[in-house]
Amino acid sequence: MSQNVLLPLILSASLLGGTGFSQSRPASSRPASQPSREAKSQLDPRFPSQAFLGHIQVLAADGLFGREAGTPFSKLAAEYIALQFQKGGLKPVGGASWFHDFFLPSVWAVQGKPRLKLQGKTEEVLVFGKDFGALPHTGSGSLEGEAVFCGYGVSLPESHGGLSYDDYKGKDLKGKIAVLLEGSPEVGGVLLRAPLSRKIYTAKSKGASGVLLIVDKLKAFPPSSDSSGLPGFQVLRSSASRVWPEAADFEGGEESQSLRGSAELELELVSVRKKARNVVGVIPGKDPKLAQEYVVLGAHFDHLGLGGPSSLARGGGLGQIHNGADDNASGVSMLIEVGKWLAKHPQDLRRSVLLVAFSGEEKGLLGSKAFVENPPLPLKSMVAMVNLDMVGRSHEGYCAVIGAGTSPAFPLFFQERAKGGASVRLNDSSFGGSDHQSFHQVGIPAVHFFTGTHGDYHRPSDDWNKITAEPMSWIAGTVADLMVFLSRHEGAIPFKKPVTKAPPKKARTSGARPYLGTIPDYAEGKGGVKLTGATPGSPAEKAGIQKGDILVKLGDKDIDNIYDFSYALQDLRPGQKLVLVVLRKGKRVPLPLTVGRR
Repeated sequence: MSQNVLLPLILSASLLGGTGFSQSRPASSRPASQPSREAKSQLDPRFPSQAFLGHIQVLAADGLFGREAGTPFSKLAAEYIALQFQKGGLKPVGGASWFHDFFLPSVWAVQGKPRLKLQGKTEEVLVFGKDFGALPHTGSGSLEGEAVFCGYGVSLPESHGGLSYDDYKGKDLKGKIAVLLEGSPEVGGVLLRAPLSRKIYTAKSKGASGVLLIVDKLKAFPPSSDSSGLPGFQVLRSSASRVWPEAADFEGGEESQSLRGSAELELELVSVRKKARNVVGVIPGKDPKLAQEYVVLGAHFDHLGLGGPSSLARGGGLGQIHNGADDNASGVSMLIEVGKWLAKHPQDLRRSVLLVAFSGEEKGLLGSKAFVENPPLPLKSMVAMVNLDMVGRSHEGYCAVIGAGTSPAFPLFFQERAKGGASVRLNDSSFGGSDHQSFHQVGIPAVHFFTGTHGDYHRPSDDWNKITAEPMSWIAGTVADLMVFLSRHEGAIPFKKPVTKAPPKKARTSGARPYLGTIPDYAEGKGGVKLTGATPGSPAEKAGIQKGDILVKLGDKDIDNIYDFSYALQDLRPGQKLVLVVLRKGKRVPLPLTVGRR
């Protein structure tokens, strides 16, 4: 269904109060069930479970194509949320717009006419869009060089959980073009995860000047915000084998086949920036003094679109709609319904309540980061934040509240609240990965309601018919009561810096993962990785990492962007001693560090 047909359907459904806009795909699992006898004991009469399902069916419909930030479909979702805020009695901040716009990081797009010429048994200039296509994580440039087949393009150090594998063993890639296969190798019965970005950055680290990925079908890869600097393309196996007959039989494995041939590549990329938007509504408080202070209730509404590096589906789930019903249409549905209830009971509120639906969370907390950096209201007026992310798959009444240690006000609320039959588990630590983290970074107490991960997380199968809507009722009731409690809290709501505890020694095994504790700024581009700080008690904090440092070297590896950093980190060993180098006020500062484990 086209976008022009879709918009009236979504908006008309919401205007009529209907919730029947559902997915076009057939249900792949059980339908949302009726409340069980046990679940009925957890229902809060203020929040009927079907109300949540109605919003989730709209936001997680196939017709919104996964709500990726910066797309027209994300904009449609934002308009639906704004309409719900308006219908619920909220007001736009300052009586102006419902939207808080911000820029996403630049992405690289193909410009002009890319050129690829293969030379081998014969030579042929291939046709862009037919024989070869664009590849993310590449860079502009022209080059000619020998082509070297490197299997899956995986180089795994021996320290990696006891496994060892190297497609580059015995190969000299300096100034040459790495020819790689899509997919992953199996080592010791374990299928290694080899994302495309790592393949390309590994080729770069081995000295390659360009890269070609052999595919059986050209793919519509999403554009990337990073550039390895290597020109590269995806090439159909059938097209490559016309010039390189060996390509027809290319297989992975460390003892991979040789290739006799060369290639000429020409690629020009341009930087493109897109806008995204948060949705913001306000419910004024009734206390003449405290009404100028705000308690924030937030949830992100973006998801993964048509797959890509963040998808856990095989091959990144490219071309498959990732509807994100639990992640995070569930949180947005609760945001809307709790907001409506609070707007109907303004007499209960002393402080004002600010509702924010964030975009860009899946790209690195970009919407919440933009919100605290360029707030529509003074940041100092925001005294606490409650985040709703993945609250739709509770089992046996489970719900975690993460970040409860960031203010004594949070455990005080749960101590006073008797919740028979509902399992709210408080966690004092400040885990990243969702929008509450952006508020922690600026000293605002924040908690994250979370019902746990599951096998559909970041996969196309996260659909509305798998939502357990009944527990959402009592969770929403808890959230609503917490918002009232915070709005009426006597005196200041103090912020307490969260503490991250190191794992016990007995948990330290040979399979432990390396850990630094740096907090990257995902909105930054190249020239190093800007850091917004370090996790308390982490190796990075002990080494002296400061907010605003730009990481440019980790051990013997230069760091130009977040992908360089990510893959350099994966090659470290717990207990390893190294020096990381940061730019601080324009000067290179070496910081000795011992790699931690978790």
